[in-house]
Amino acid sequence: MPCRREHILHVLCCSNIKYMLVKGGPIKFDPEIHTSPMAARRQLAGGAWGVILFLTLFTGQLHAHVVLVFPNGGEMLEAGSVAQIVWGDKVTHGPANYDLWYSTTGPDGPWITIARGLSPSGSDTSSYDWVVPNTPSNQVRLRVQQNNSDVDYLDISNSDLAIVNLLTVLPVALEAERDATIYEDGDGTNANGSGSYLFTGRSESQNGSAERRALLAFPIAESIPEGSTITSVSLELTMSRTISGEQSVGLHRLLEDWSEGPSDPPGQEGGGTTAVAGDVTWIHREFSETLWTTSGASFASSASATLQVANEGSYSYSSTPELVADVQGWLEDPSSNFGWVLVVDSPTSGSAKRLTAGKTAQHQAVQG
Repeated sequence: MPCRREHILHVLCCSNIKYMLVKGGPIKFDPEIHTSPMAARRQLAGGAWGVILFLTLFTGQLHAHVVLVFPNGGEMLEAGSVAQIVWGDKVTHGPANYDLWYSTTGPDGPWITIARGLSPSGSDTSSYDWVVPNTPSNQVRLRVQQNNSDVDYLDISNSDLAIVNLLTVLPVALEAERDATIYEDGDGTNANGSGSYLFTGRSESQNGSAERRALLAFPIAESIPEGSTITSVSLELTMSRTISGEQSVGLHRLLEDWSEGPSDPPGQEGGGTTAVAGDVTWIHREFSETLWTTSGASFASSASATLQVANEGSYSYSSTPELVADVQGWLEDPSSNFGWVLVVDSPTSGSAKRLTAGKTAQHQAVQG
């Protein structure tokens, strides 16, 4: 029913921007460029051979046998994306193949293998598609080694590049996929699955002082990218009618699944209506066969959040670690997403609160 589907769950998602490198090209970040003899020396293999090679070739072109073309310093690569490593030969000594490494700590390594024994392409340059690892660093270097039949040669990227997780913050508002009110009733014959309002608290004594509880559930896994990390959750609601003063209303995580049902009470809906097949009631998770383990709904004893609700108006449950944990758990295990139940703490006669359209739940999440 439209007015009952306006409960909104707002989520702030930080998601990988997969298209930035594709649409905009490599993102430059202005690293230090090593142009001194000592910096160039660090690009060579260590030991006496490196010193002799440096002294011999420093006035000419270093590592002239093989040249790393891309990435060669200054690029920003996104973890999980594919970067094409490109290199070219200047001189070969008989049949050659190539090894690729990367370092996250600068030109002195340690070096981590990317691929070994790669065959040449037969053209002026060769390439390899590298899935960038999730090892964020701004001191990344790449190294290519030309393996010849006699002497091996190598080249290292001219300066540091970066591996990053690119994130964007996206607010997500989720509409409730189901909501209902259950009414304290030992026979479980009273329901409100598709009405215009939700209720929590106790009715007046002339109406039996029966307790009401409101159930809400949101489509978490269907709306938030898999792998996201929830960072903040809030739930907003509008209270439209009451005769009582301030009440403490707890938001508790439900422990069993339930069916919203088609029942739609007349009038102000405070008394509910006769339950029909598929309704959720005080004793039934689904009328009339499936029972709650505990009458009144099975839920966590500790509230995930608590709100003081007094006069008519808009209210918001602020984010708590428990709310974040609830939503994170539902995202990782969708089969456990039974939603929340609104319960007035120690309800007295006449403490009921009626909730109307405008109830919204909001989350924030990070996908990394």
